[in-house]
Amino acid sequence: MAIIAEITYRAAIVVEVVVVVVVIIIVVAVIVVVVVVVVVVVVVVVVVVVVVEVVAVAVIVVVLVVAVVVAVVVVLVVAVVVVVIVLYKSAFGPAPLKLQKGKADKCHGLNNKWQKFSTN
Repeated sequence: MAIIAEITYRAAIVVEVVVVVVVIIIVVAVIVVVVVVVVVVVVVVVVVVVVVEVVAVAVIVVVLVVAVVVAVVVVLVVAVVVVVIVLYKSAFGPAPLKLQKGKADKCHGLNNKWQKFSTN
């Protein structure tokens, strides 16, 4: 009877140790799974935030570069138009009063009339 009691006692201890080991393994596995899931979620969130920030910064940089290029092109176009207008006016603008045909004729005519009146 003592031998059966000893074997039962030892078997109970072994079963208890096995149960404790299995429970520890399950708890550790659950903790590892939770940690892995949290790490994966954090990494995904960080990657998404970084990608969104990089894309946002890239979009802002592209918009700024395009704005600067457009501003420079507009300034250059306006400068070229002003230079062309100034050169055109200086080259093909109104002639001096002496060289303007109609006014020179009128002045000449007036001078002739005054000369006619003065000589008569």
